Amino acid sequence: KAFADVRFLMTRFEPSNDLHRAMFDAFRKVFGDRVAANPVEMTRAVEQSGRFLSSVYEMDYREMTRETWRRARSTFDNAYQEFRDVVISAWDKVEAGE
Repeated sequence: KAFADVRFLMTRFEPSNDLHRAMFDAFRKVFGDRVAANPVEMTRAVEQSGRFLSSVYEMDYREMTRETWRRARSTFDNAYQEFRDVVISAWDKVEAGE
């Protein structure tokens, strides 16, 4: 198989955790720009969404603090925007025959 692009996305990332930051840096040293720049951070909302088998976008913001909800949405929105940009770029390359 041939892939137009491949990326690695860190999930449940805790930026305040030294081990998580070291792992993120190690992946970047090995895979370079193939590692998504916007990891999905571990927040209370992310933890609850996994427990209840729903997405962060389906969570009721009133069931958590506004800051927790904003942080969870922001981390997913940033990761999605990066994913979307990569996919559209790959599609353009495929259409151009590159």
